[in-house]
Amino acid sequence: MPPSVPALKSMGIAASLFLALPSSALAFCGTYLSSAESPPQNATSTVVYVREGNRTTITMSNDILTAASSFTMLIPTPGTLLESDVKVVEPGVVARVEGYASPRLVEYTCEDLHGTSSIGDAACGCATDALIDLALSTALDQLPGLLDRLDIGFGSYEISTLAADSQESLEAWATEQGLFLPPGSVELLEEYVTGGTNFISVKVDLDSVRSGGILLKPIQFSYESDMMSLPIRLGTLNAGGSQDVVMHVITDTGGAVGIANYPEFEVESDCMYDDDRGGSFNNFYDDMYADEWDRNAGGAGYVTEYLWAPTGCDPCTGGGPLTEEALRDVGYQGDPNNAVLTRLHMRYVPGAVEGDLMLYDTGRRSANQHQQRYILYNPSLESDFPVCGEGFSNNPGTCEDDTGGSSEAQWGMMFPVAWLFALGGIAVGRRRA
Repeated sequence: MPPSVPALKSMGIAASLFLALPSSALAFCGTYLSSAESPPQNATSTVVYVREGNRTTITMSNDILTAASSFTMLIPTPGTLLESDVKVVEPGVVARVEGYASPRLVEYTCEDLHGTSSIGDAACGCATDALIDLALSTALDQLPGLLDRLDIGFGSYEISTLAADSQESLEAWATEQGLFLPPGSVELLEEYVTGGTNFISVKVDLDSVRSGGILLKPIQFSYESDMMSLPIRLGTLNAGGSQDVVMHVITDTGGAVGIANYPEFEVESDCMYDDDRGGSFNNFYDDMYADEWDRNAGGAGYVTEYLWAPTGCDPCTGGGPLTEEALRDVGYQGDPNNAVLTRLHMRYVPGAVEGDLMLYDTGRRSANQHQQRYILYNPSLESDFPVCGEGFSNNPGTCEDDTGGSSEAQWGMMFPVAWLFALGGIAVGRRRA
């Protein structure tokens, strides 16, 4: 956060994205099995990980590329499971959390930062509603195409829990189900079984398939375990290159969450993004992430992209703070005022994966907050924010240079596009009054 940014009298528009991460595939925390030697491939995956005491609830949303209408997901879990602990939930449950915590693009004006006008001025008050209407109409124009690309995988989802006592018993189960185990899986499954891991089997029979990919309904499961961990090794078996996993970890301890067995690195934020230089904000952030990962991760590492109490936000995107209902939907049962959400974005190449993700909770309540926030470039704000990748200007523009009198400068196309999050949700937020 930049120093001394006040609670604004005016209200702006913020954008929250589902980052496409075009240079890599997002990891699935289990593996896909089918009757063919080439199982479905995972294109995108998002995890919401809720931890209260020793109780963990994981909600996973996966997008797959497949020509098969029938396949099986095999997911390892460290705790004992009953079939009643596993269920299928609606896609919007995960999308709501993702939209709230994603890296965001926001526009500030001189009035926002330095308070040079009153709340009654047109640029601070009534113009905001017009801008939101403009953003909504732009987003709705894009909605039909988005829904075409994110086809929901309707059909049957048959859930079973497996408590294998040996790797051979898992092989026998796969043979009985007519499933092909990919190369390297036998040794890895033996490690999981030896460690006391149980498994969830989700047999999916889709009503139809599409060449552009299918968004599966999220799987949610709960278990008791002393460990905070997320399995990623099985997902590396069919990897064609680097993989990503994005976790939204919600705890009731008030502390931040990190990954103990892989290094953390940072990606520059609170800097200005110049959209006139070409390329989307999506690609801009992925390029910044990829550059820092190449320099600092050694093949596997993560960034903390968000740390905040989910009942608040500033700027707010993706529908605003998470409500009690939204938290309940992902398995959080405690007092919403005690919740803290940490978004961790991990990237790795299969050869650098030496173990599943082992999480730790600092357990320390603090006022620390963090977000990957980017400011739409404004030459008058060069003395307030650096330009991403370049730093502060040698001859910066200032708000004293801003004429402040042009209606175009005040609000014409203040934010020209409303970004969408998964399933067509509109990620348009207002700054706090």
